[in-house]
Amino acid sequence: MQLTARSSNFLSRKHRQSLAGPRGPSRHAAEVVNAYIAIRDRLLEESKKIASAEILDRLSIANDLVFTCLRPARAPYDAQFLPEADAARERNRCEKVQGHVARLRGLVAAAVWR
Repeated sequence: MQLTARSSNFLSRKHRQSLAGPRGPSRHAAEVVNAYIAIRDRLLEESKKIASAEILDRLSIANDLVFTCLRPARAPYDAQFLPEADAARERNRCEKVQGHVARLRGLVAAAVWR
């Protein structure tokens, strides 16, 4: 009986530790999304220096991933997304990056055919 009481006490304490609070998952999710945004921004800067089809493909994929991560959250995942104001700002940036990629793809295609 003592063993059962100890193990249930251990599990409840472990469960409480895993639920560190509502800020834990949301902070982690925001950090992950911000990491994807940083990767996209690095690829954007790289594409401004060297516009090649490969770099534009990687930038397009990274931008699509960021855009997917910025969709409005559904319950019960509301706390695991960026605040809506930040998400809206980043969605606008995603649209600008899409335009940048489209413009550079046209320039790269024109340079290849010369």
